[in-house]
Amino acid sequence: LRRLRLRLLHLLLIRRGRALGELRRRERRREEGLPRLLRAAAMPLRRRLPAIAALARRLDNAGAALNVRFIWRDAFRPKQKVEKGDLDWERVCTLFNAAAALGYAASRAFRRGAQADAFKQLQRAAGCFAAAHDMVRPAIWGLDPRWEPASLSPDLGLEMLSALRDLMLAQAQHAFHQKAVDEGTSPSVRAKLAEQAALLFGAALRTLDSQELRDYVTEEGSLFKPADDSWLRRLRAAEARARAIAQEEAAAAAAADSSYGAQVARLRLASELMRRAAAAAPDGSPERRSLEDESSSLSQRTRQAEQDNATIYQDPVPSAGALPRLEPKLFVKPIRPEDGLSS
Repeated sequence: LRRLRLRLLHLLLIRRGRALGELRRRERRREEGLPRLLRAAAMPLRRRLPAIAALARRLDNAGAALNVRFIWRDAFRPKQKVEKGDLDWERVCTLFNAAAALGYAASRAFRRGAQADAFKQLQRAAGCFAAAHDMVRPAIWGLDPRWEPASLSPDLGLEMLSALRDLMLAQAQHAFHQKAVDEGTSPSVRAKLAEQAALLFGAALRTLDSQELRDYVTEEGSLFKPADDSWLRRLRAAEARARAIAQEEAAAAAAADSSYGAQVARLRLASELMRRAAAAAPDGSPERRSLEDESSSLSQRTRQAEQDNATIYQDPVPSAGALPRLEPKLFVKPIRPEDGLSS
């Protein structure tokens, strides 16, 4: 009887293991299929743009004669909406939606290690935001603008569209850096790539942290919930982390060149920047825990480099201000819808 029970338990465990394995395979297939689904959703949106443009050229006053109101709900404040009987307005809204779908598809691709795919989709998202920016600008400028600037929702304003474009490019540059790491590119080149990503993150942060947009991207608090500034905190963390990675890569390049004092100086700077990144991330978030782990690991490597230099190489350690500035290297650009509709 005991043997029979053990045998039944063994068979049950085997069956349960197979069931769990099948669930994992289904989840993997779902995860792998989601980016393709999102890209497929973005493609009709981008292909819709030439049709809307052609229709607007055939009608007077950008389609005002159609007597159709195109509704847009604010991406950050969904309860707020803007209506315009203008086909160009519908084109701008379509571009924003396509950029959002492409950006999310890129984030899923990045998580599963498909850096090249994320690199391409993020540049396409940046191109959609850039095209939307170029359509909004002439419509609100001039003595008699077609659209009153105050009538736009803040997410479709020029400053916000510029910030979102820079944010997509920053993440594309970061994806290209990660691709370079996977391919074994030299640390000196990777340092330039990471430094450029930091500059792009910084450009997006300065715009979003301006007086005009800071309150907009910060969710209002209440009696029982504090204000949510996670957007800005994540951007500050991303900029500081990119700068830390750039210094870490430069430290590796210095070590390869037998400049052990410079290696120590750059690792110290990288450790400080990574600590700032961890402190900037939202409290209790997965990003903060991941950055704290990176900071701990980097601090340990810094101490090891300091010990090696003190006991073996005895190379003078320059101050952080005496280190040469890192030269950024840009490898991304916005891919506008008309440039990539067939790909």
